[in-house]
Parts: sequence; C-alpha cells; structure tokens
Amino acid sequence: MAIAVGDKLPEATLLRLGDDGPEPVTVSSLTAGRKIAIFGFPGAFTGTCATAHVPSFMRTRDGFADKGIDEVIGVTVPAVGFRDRSLRFAMLVDDGVVSVLNIEEQLGECTVSAGEALLDAA
Repeated sequence: MAIAVGDKLPEATLLRLGDDGPEPVTVSSLTAGRKIAIFGFPGAFTGTCATAHVPSFMRTRDGFADKGIDEVIGVTVPAVGFRDRSLRFAMLVDDGVVSVLNIEEQLGECTVSAGEALLDAA
C-alpha cells in the first residue's frame, strides 16, 4: 500500500521495546494529537541504516524538538531475508496525517530520507 502527503496513516499494531520486552502499540496511539517524525529503514544492521540513516536522526533529534515535533520514531519490518522489507523513508505526521514524505529512490542511499533533510522540511 502506498501512502502520500495528505493521507491519514492506516491503523496498525506495531511492536516496541518496553520495560518487560516487546509490547504492542497502535499507530493511532502514537500519532493522535501529536506531531511526530517517522523514519523507516530496511534493516537495523545494514550498512546504510547503521552508519547513515539512524545516526542522522540521532544528530537531529534536538532540532526536531525545537520545531515542536513530539517524538522521532524509527520503524523497520522484521522479515527474514530481503523480501518484504521497508523502503527507506522519512515523514512528518501531524495528528495522524502525513504532511511531508521523503522516499529514497535508490537502494543504499540516504539523502532525502536523512534526518537533516526532514528537519529542513519541518
């Protein structure tokens, strides 16, 4: 399913690491009444993810807070192998509605989806 600027994020249940291990959390509970940045990556331990994408959001976290973004959330698809992985993307979401969407065109690239690029668009 493709999503575009102006679309409401679909309801889904994700997993996050809680105090007692993995716990379910709904998209609506993360986004309702909040401004958030979401970035998606194909694998937490792939080269581009570990050396560029995730660190770019670590560097820019304070800048997002300064612009009124409540939270920065990274998501990945925990599939085995390379099938059904997420594209590398970054988006701003306001009360569940996508206001900015940056999707990488090339595999292994982290330019438009980097924290700095999304922060500039915020």
